[in-house]
Amino acid sequence: MSRTHGLISILLFTTSLLLGLTALIIESPYLGLGYGFLIIAGTLGISFFYCAKCPVRLTRCSHIIVGPLTRLFPERQSDQYGKLDYTVVIVILLFLIISPQYWLWNNITLLIGFWTTLLLAGLEINRFVCTRCDNTRCIACKKRT
Repeated sequence: MSRTHGLISILLFTTSLLLGLTALIIESPYLGLGYGFLIIAGTLGISFFYCAKCPVRLTRCSHIIVGPLTRLFPERQSDQYGKLDYTVVIVILLFLIISPQYWLWNNITLLIGFWTTLLLAGLEINRFVCTRCDNTRCIACKKRT
């Protein structure tokens, strides 16, 4: 069940980013192209700095897609996450979320869709994915003692 919610959360978050991308493409295909590259770079950055340290990423990744994606990177020691890991992930997420906001305000339908899917993704992750995840090194893991 956790993997189903993991996939749902990835699809919701991706939908949110694609709605932001759509708002940028409407304004300028070049802006859209730039944001598209940022989405790819951000995905790879989060996968490297955070997901690649997860001890269960290759066997029981709740997000299904992200764990196997880490095979693209050099082996990282699966130890506690550090301040750099958290900082990089937060900065990337904030950048991906904040970047399209100006253009989303020009299209209320895309704006509502962006925030609805983003909030639903966060809810899925918090209520279902993190509660069943076995990565006890993650601060969001509900199985930590």
